[in-house]
Amino acid sequence: PGSCPPWPASIAMTSGRVGWRGSGRGGGAAAACGRAGGPRLSLGAAFENSLVFLYRMLFCLHAEARGLLPVDNPHYEPQSLMQVRRDVAKQQDEDMTYSERSDRLYSNLRALFRIVDEGEPAFRVNAYNGGLFSPSGHPYFEGRSISDPQIAPAIDLLSRIDGEFVDFRELSVRHLGTIYEE
Repeated sequence: PGSCPPWPASIAMTSGRVGWRGSGRGGGAAAACGRAGGPRLSLGAAFENSLVFLYRMLFCLHAEARGLLPVDNPHYEPQSLMQVRRDVAKQQDEDMTYSERSDRLYSNLRALFRIVDEGEPAFRVNAYNGGLFSPSGHPYFEGRSISDPQIAPAIDLLSRIDGEFVDFRELSVRHLGTIYEE
């Protein structure tokens, strides 16, 4: 991976494009590569960390579909990725406009990832401790966000094919491991 190009960087996530931006520091290549006040990172690092984010979402969708995360718990369910994808699909289908200034979806996903990493007894979620969700293992995400208009289509593209929700129950742990290790 080379250094970041001078044009705004968008990171491919599924079939959509997601641009990383620094918290309050602007977006595009500067945020993705760390030039906006942080250490300079390569576009390759931005891409690799986007894959980590994608793997986190795949893990949650799989675990929720298999009942390994408690989507039947009334406290967990509103924060579940299953619920986020239903909300996003509805908004996408209704052509709702998202604010460029909002990163609510990304913030909700980060909260979900913390719950999976650390556990949440009130939601009956045990800590998964696999490293994928560890903030110390992936410091790239600190101080960065993705605006709602950028992440919503990526969530929808990951979640649905021809308007039908993908059943992530059939993904095996072996599939997830193979994807993560490549």
